[in-house]
Amino acid sequence: MHKRPFKIQFIFFLNILFSTFSSFSQTQKDSLEVSTLIDSAKYLTNIDAKAAMNIANKLLAKTKKFNDKKYLGLVYSLIGIIKDNEADINGAKRYYDSSYVQYKIAGYPLGISMYYNNMGLLSNKEGNYNNALMFYLKGLKISDSIKNERMNSRFYNNIGFLYNNMEQYNLAIPYFKKALEIHTKNNNKIQIGRVTQNLAISYEMLNDLANAEKMYLTALENEEALKDSVTLGYSFDNIGGLYKKQGKFEKAFNYHVKAYNIIKGLNDVAELATIENNLSEICFEIKKYDLALKYAIEALSISDASKLKRQQVRAYHNIATYYSLTNNYKTANEYLQKENELTITMFNEDIAKSASEMMVKYQTEKKENENKLLIQQNAIKSLEIENNTQKLKIRNITIFILIAIMAVIAILILWQINLSKLKKQKRELEAQQKIQIERERISRDLHDNVGGQLSYVLFSLEGDEEISTEKRRERATTLASSIRSITRNLRETIWALNQEKLTLKNLSDKLKLYARNMFAYTDTKIKFEEHIDDDNELNPAFALNLFRICQEVINNVFKHAKASELTVTIERKEKIKICITDNGIGFDKNDLPEDNHFGLSNLHSRAKEINATIDIESSINNGSKITLVV
Repeated sequence: MHKRPFKIQFIFFLNILFSTFSSFSQTQKDSLEVSTLIDSAKYLTNIDAKAAMNIANKLLAKTKKFNDKKYLGLVYSLIGIIKDNEADINGAKRYYDSSYVQYKIAGYPLGISMYYNNMGLLSNKEGNYNNALMFYLKGLKISDSIKNERMNSRFYNNIGFLYNNMEQYNLAIPYFKKALEIHTKNNNKIQIGRVTQNLAISYEMLNDLANAEKMYLTALENEEALKDSVTLGYSFDNIGGLYKKQGKFEKAFNYHVKAYNIIKGLNDVAELATIENNLSEICFEIKKYDLALKYAIEALSISDASKLKRQQVRAYHNIATYYSLTNNYKTANEYLQKENELTITMFNEDIAKSASEMMVKYQTEKKENENKLLIQQNAIKSLEIENNTQKLKIRNITIFILIAIMAVIAILILWQINLSKLKKQKRELEAQQKIQIERERISRDLHDNVGGQLSYVLFSLEGDEEISTEKRRERATTLASSIRSITRNLRETIWALNQEKLTLKNLSDKLKLYARNMFAYTDTKIKFEEHIDDDNELNPAFALNLFRICQEVINNVFKHAKASELTVTIERKEKIKICITDNGIGFDKNDLPEDNHFGLSNLHSRAKEINATIDIESSINNGSKITLVV
């Protein structure tokens, strides 16, 4: 992500390291700092992978001559890192496994600990977070047993980063703090800055903006002292984003401009497009409309050339906003249409990706079952050989036993084949049923939440252009709101589809973020209470319906209740119980307009789909309480 120094300098450095290594005696070689070579390889592979591999091959040949298992493991690990950086995951795993064998023979616990760290990083890249966590914890146990603080800090930071990827930010914070404690003790300013940045991101995602700001400023101060201009660019961007979220738009603008001036000199087009879109949105807030258009056009140019679709969508939206504010509604509508078309395309791609991943998972399970069957058949063959050996010792008895065994084996094989066929048919049928259920659920959810709004948008876009300026402005504002709502609904549907597993705690965190964003610019106090004894996995369809019900209730409070307090209580003991209470104006269920009555009917309909009961208590001037039990 950061720009590296000129590659020839570092190639020269590693050649010196290689020459020194080749001239060392056996005793001197054993005194080499093992992490130097590992870190050096990582550094060079980001500059010139071919040069790195040439050096690694020379080191491998010389280490094999010395027959030093420890250093042989080290060089295997080096090649694994090069393969990893070339995105050759299988090659990386193969060399990492070879390094583990050599470390094990040499009795080198630090090397084994590094092996687990490398495997954890690979699993994290593959999105296999459970495996990554398992590898990290194994490695941490070893490095902790040998009192190696450097490796401990690396594992703490990696585990924290992993939990951030899993959106379990509250679990990430303690690990980042442990890593920060070690780096502070050793006055490692570079690592202090990096870990503090990660800690700030965790706080920000938990909406603890005060602590997030404190951590960002600490990291920024540390990086300015080190004069690390490259890292500063990303730090300026992070703190600018925080101030934007807080509504401190002048501060946000100044920090994003600093980030922009640094990042535009790097080869990081994705980050540059993101910063330009942020600057465009901030300029709208501070009434610098022409500057907002400039940044949006730049972001569109970069994201279009680099196929950065999410940034394209943002750029289209920002350009449409500019033309809407300057009363050019026809052009605004054109860009809104482009935004909508690209959003639908992205959604279809995400659906196709999810379906592909489901098929890969099914094929993997099928292959595993075939391997198990092969193992069983091999075991049967081994039993046959053993029986044939016994036949030579006791011929008369063995003949009878052999016939019996062969008959039993034949029966077992036939039974196993029939059983495998039945299991295969059952799995295929279940897979088809799951796919059909998911299709119906997605179609229904899109119809309920997106279809109506899209119909309205299309109808409005085809409307009469001979209307007043005020009406066109109102229509543009309404269309922009509808498009944002459509985008949000699509993201929530994709959120449920893309999760390998969903828990009630995940759902609760999602509701917190939704409610706080909804009421961010009101005086309403939001309170969440959780009492979750058993946080087992939830079916994605079930979780999405549960979220939609709570979302509808919170929307009603925002639109109609005029409440100063909103409390959401989530419990899970034998059943899931969610209570949403407000102190607003309340309503009489028997005296509601037709549109509100339809909203309550929709709540009951969704609750029925997941076999839940919903109880609505409200009266005039006494607030409302909605209780959902499932």
